[in-house]
Amino acid sequence: MGARSRHERERGEPPSNLAGGATAQRSKGNRWNPSAGGGDNFRGGGGYGGGFGGQGAPVAQSVVIRPEWTVLEQFQCAALAKLSHPQSSAEKGTVSDLAFCGSLEHYDRAYDRLTPRTERPLRPTRRPFVAAATASDDARLRALAAAAAASPPPGVRGTAFVTDSLLSVLMTAPRAVRGWDLVFTKRGNTLFVDKRRGSRADAPTVAESFADAPPGDDPSLGIDAAASLSDEAAAAQRDLSQQVLLDASAASAASATAAPPPKPHACGDPPIEAAAEASTSGASPSSQQPRAGTAYRYRKFTLGSGASTYDVVVRCDVDAVLVDRGEVRFVFSPLFRRSRPGSRKGVETEKKLKKLDTHEKNFSHQTKLVAVRALTEYDPKLTGVDWRAKLEAQRGAVLATELKNNAPKLARWAASALVSGVDLVKLGFVSRSHPRDASQHSVLGAHTVKPRELAANIALSPESCWGIAHAVIDLAMRLPADGKYLLVREAGKPVVRLYGVPADAFDEDEDEEDEDGA
Repeated sequence: MGARSRHERERGEPPSNLAGGATAQRSKGNRWNPSAGGGDNFRGGGGYGGGFGGQGAPVAQSVVIRPEWTVLEQFQCAALAKLSHPQSSAEKGTVSDLAFCGSLEHYDRAYDRLTPRTERPLRPTRRPFVAAATASDDARLRALAAAAAASPPPGVRGTAFVTDSLLSVLMTAPRAVRGWDLVFTKRGNTLFVDKRRGSRADAPTVAESFADAPPGDDPSLGIDAAASLSDEAAAAQRDLSQQVLLDASAASAASATAAPPPKPHACGDPPIEAAAEASTSGASPSSQQPRAGTAYRYRKFTLGSGASTYDVVVRCDVDAVLVDRGEVRFVFSPLFRRSRPGSRKGVETEKKLKKLDTHEKNFSHQTKLVAVRALTEYDPKLTGVDWRAKLEAQRGAVLATELKNNAPKLARWAASALVSGVDLVKLGFVSRSHPRDASQHSVLGAHTVKPRELAANIALSPESCWGIAHAVIDLAMRLPADGKYLLVREAGKPVVRLYGVPADAFDEDEDEEDEDGA
């Protein structure tokens, strides 16, 4: 019989290291809701909002459904998951870059070599960080919409405008556990996909698919409430995306590339060309203040076929750039053993080496676009995996746990990376310095993965993502009347509904938020 801990002796429980001890303890409930059973149910027993059929505390829906709203269409998540649409590609001529706004700074490779023993504190960024505007508030997207409405492209029946963060939410709708809603505004042959002011539709979640996640937004949980964890993850994401960037002197030494374009501008700022002229003329010193290093990549995707073809213009976020020096690692092989010059084997070896030299020349100093994402750890005792103890030796186990506990969030990240066309995704491991202090964090390391590999690890098909987006956007563009519509993914129900709402449906919410801000 194994030794019992002090808490087990006080409670009179059997040793946890006995066979079946962990299961017996887990079946009693979870930390957040001791009365909730069914811990083996993936989304039950106190999952995020009680999951589907769980006994946890109920989660408030993302929006209150008004009785005067009309249900226009209903999608079952199981049916959405089976949809498929050919992935857009530059080779097929179905995707193109319209603009690249802002500047990109170099990623600091030192964060790839971090370990829990050499962790770095996560510092709050001092750079002005402008909140990203929604699609309808983006000046460049509005200009593109006006041009498309004035002179529609031939063979295209309409254009939809959306950001990559909201498009990824739509693409991964069947995987979501929490509820969200998106606002569709149709004007003629244009469609804008936005979120309500104050909405958390694209906010990062924590432990969304974890069975023992905090139930709902219970304020009594303090820093471990679902909303608090989401705000903490968003702040960690913002700070990490700026901390991993090299400063100007280090970046110039790391690469011999040309000077970066001007900094990104927010809605209401002067256009990029005008801002560049103002900086050279010495006007308006406030316009020369550095903004958080990021860039917007505007991409156009063509979906549908024949007379049903339409365009989707997406504003994508890119966090950093990485210059791959093309270092070649030589592998000892019988192919490259010494052989007599002039012999048949020697000639073949020489050709192989020349081919390798050409390969190294062609692929050296490649510029790769990088997306930076932050994985956050808040309580190792709850998840059962302590990053500081296992990250260095068992990184695969840590990643597997994150893939299980944060499956919807990682799916959104993978879909967003595929849409934006970045080459690499940097997953930073950010942990609280102390489990009960949500204000101090440390960076324990970073993991590099390609977007397609990340999608493959979670069984996310790009064709399925585009199939879901095509089904919903195509339906919205076929609606006979212009106006405002609301797409709702209800928490705890595997269904997505499209409602017809009045044009002033959410004006009261915006007025209340303006009053609070004042």
